[in-house]
Amino acid sequence: MNRQILITGPGGYLGRNLAACFRKAGWRVCGAGRKRSDALDWFEPLDLRSTSIPSWPQADLFIHCAYDFAASTPAEVKNHNVEASIRILASARQSGARVIFISSMAAHAEAQSLYGKGKFKVEEFCRAHGIAVIRPGLLYGNPQGGLAGSLEKAVKRLPVLPYPHYSGAILSTCHVADACLACLALADLPAEADVGQPIIAAADRSWKFQDLLRVMAEAHGRSPLLIPVPWRMPWCALRAAELVGLRPSFRSDSLVSLAAPSPTRPTACAWASFRKLSAQTFGEPSPVREDWQPIEHQNPR
Repeated sequence: MNRQILITGPGGYLGRNLAACFRKAGWRVCGAGRKRSDALDWFEPLDLRSTSIPSWPQADLFIHCAYDFAASTPAEVKNHNVEASIRILASARQSGARVIFISSMAAHAEAQSLYGKGKFKVEEFCRAHGIAVIRPGLLYGNPQGGLAGSLEKAVKRLPVLPYPHYSGAILSTCHVADACLACLALADLPAEADVGQPIIAAADRSWKFQDLLRVMAEAHGRSPLLIPVPWRMPWCALRAAELVGLRPSFRSDSLVSLAAPSPTRPTACAWASFRKLSAQTFGEPSPVREDWQPIEHQNPR
């Protein structure tokens, strides 16, 4: 019988790639969230704003990716993301499944963003209960999604591109296929191998924001003029839009996360590898592509 995985947030960028990766690896894939993925064999709606937990099907592996990005105040993040995640993870752990929490490089003890603080709070619960934590770098992969997708649209469309300037801030990156393969590899490791410190899923090179944009532009044969602006200027504009009820595609809290990256730098991982970002790897396929197969990509560059 095929092994079974349950993924929360299967409609998100990482979630839908995880679903495609595990299905191509022969798993039966279940999902719970707001949006379903084409790769799912079973789906149940999941509302992080509700205190009720769905009845999960029995699973060998449970990966919690879901996050309510509409939460924009400390109270909302606490209620909809921290406390909801803890309820979900506790339920999954009681079911006997192997459990993985998808955190972020924005999560650390000195985090300034609501997103990073919330993820770190959930990490504390995971450490206390033997749940594996994976912190991916900035995820990219063709087709792009999430933050990389928003940045790609900007570098393709704009000949002049103002960008938020950070003093010394650096970003770690991770091809989404490598993050999925890391989860696939973790599923086969002894249980004691995945607890303790968070697993940093990122290449061992970090980037300044403007250099990251240049690589993305090069991937599309573009060379926009990059103009630095103090990051608090676009933050004020985005936050003002949010306060009047608008939902910009780029959240103000994301700028705060970029301003205070994790002090933990990626190190070599014995059972997973993460390719370095380049104009070539930026366009390499992700698991949702029909031409991607897990066996062909076990040794990323």
